[in-house]
Amino acid sequence: MKTVKMIMCDLDGTLLTSANSVSDRTKKAIKMARQAGLYFGIATGRPPYAVSELIKIWGIEEDIDCIVGFNGAQLIDYTLNESRLNYPLSSANQLEIMKHYENEGINFMLYEQDGIYTQKVDVVSERLSRNNRLPRRELTDEILSHEHPKLLISCPKEKMARVEEVMSQIHIENVRGVHSQPDLFEIFDARNSKSRGIEQIARLHGFTLDHVMAFGDEDNDLEMLKECGIGVVMANGSQKALAIADEITASNLDDGVAQRIEALLNQ
Repeated sequence: MKTVKMIMCDLDGTLLTSANSVSDRTKKAIKMARQAGLYFGIATGRPPYAVSELIKIWGIEEDIDCIVGFNGAQLIDYTLNESRLNYPLSSANQLEIMKHYENEGINFMLYEQDGIYTQKVDVVSERLSRNNRLPRRELTDEILSHEHPKLLISCPKEKMARVEEVMSQIHIENVRGVHSQPDLFEIFDARNSKSRGIEQIARLHGFTLDHVMAFGDEDNDLEMLKECGIGVVMANGSQKALAIADEITASNLDDGVAQRIEALLNQ
């Protein structure tokens, strides 16, 4: 068994319940892990400035050592008081990508610190606004003139295959896309990933990805699950995630993260 020094956990579908909260059992397990000397962090596609506020609401603020946000594009290490921004998506690349989807009937969104900017209001933009406690704002040419950590596409689940097909025909250096939720697709600089962000954090603390246990459930977690020492996938995970899991734990609705942490601490 590999020695675990850090636990990194995805949020949606993994750490969080269907009510967008952290269960009491999971809070207790995280606290026990840190008391045992392990680092605990969050690796998410969400904006880190939103997560830094949400962890207060979820009641886990004191037990979070780091946040790998925007799928590795922005890092916050609370123990070292350090923040880093990696490889944002340029304005030119954003506009080029959007041209390819002009007739596809999808919705583009971008995060800024003061809100989520969206072409139109739909169920996904409403959910992201609510879950991240960020107001919805209109996506304008002015906003598109700035670089951003990632470009988001929302679409009905039945259109996701078409969104992926169009993305496969876009050939821009160092740009790639993954679907992070059944109705959400994220496009970002290919040099960013959750695993690379975690690796940077681990290096700061003197160890490697081999010493990291990672929890995830979706396709944007695949590299993290493959490259960390132990990749634990939730029972509710995507088919691709379940296929590459080192281990499978219970679903996010059944405290799967807490169950595996408890087992780790009882070894």
